[in-house]
Amino acid sequence: MTIVMCDKCGPPRGRIHRYERSVQPLGHPSSAVICSKANCGNPGLVWLNEIDANTYVQGERDILI
Repeated sequence: MTIVMCDKCGPPRGRIHRYERSVQPLGHPSSAVICSKANCGNPGLVWLNEIDANTYVQGERDILI
């Protein structure tokens, strides 16, 4: 599970998922990916849960947003 949040809004705090790592999407900060928090239009970072972060580090998953 992933979510997008900006540096200013900080890491997401989910009730079900715990987000471990942030990854810059292609073209950051000029990409079309923006923070998912209401009323925030800042460039976003993709936050990964533990499973997705591990597969990303192992090279099994790419972040191509």
